[in-house]
Amino acid sequence: MKKIAFIFLSLILISLGCTEPDDLYEDNMSEPQLKSAETRTYQWVSESGYYTPLLCDGLEVGFLTGYLHAHWRVHYKDGLPVWAIINFNGTLTNQDGTVTYTIKETDKFDVIPGVNWINYVVRWNIKGSDGSHYVGSGMVDTEDPYWPIIPLKSLCPPSND
Repeated sequence: MKKIAFIFLSLILISLGCTEPDDLYEDNMSEPQLKSAETRTYQWVSESGYYTPLLCDGLEVGFLTGYLHAHWRVHYKDGLPVWAIINFNGTLTNQDGTVTYTIKETDKFDVIPGVNWINYVVRWNIKGSDGSHYVGSGMVDTEDPYWPIIPLKSLCPPSND
């Protein structure tokens, strides 16, 4: 009886140990995907060239270029990307180089599997060396190959008219 109980208990323990699926599965043989064991957020910091229109009340009032620091966070659930947040900060200049702007921008986009990045929301806070201050938010049109920003809200400096 003890042998039967020992064998039965051993089989239960072995079956419990063997219920975990493999860590990888491959829907597309060229790109292995991680399974549910890979639900986590990855982050890294980079610096890159950056350009953006300066928007005020839905209109482009300037164009800024330069290099910004970027803090990336990308969240994966069941091995697939779910969302990403990028915080940009640094200094940009306008087209003619006469005004320097300090910018803080947050980009957030959500992902639906099998579809491109969607729900791409941008929030910005831009202060110029000339005393100007632009605050706003918008959506990025990811269907357009140029990814234009569609402004939703904006606060602009008072006009000198």
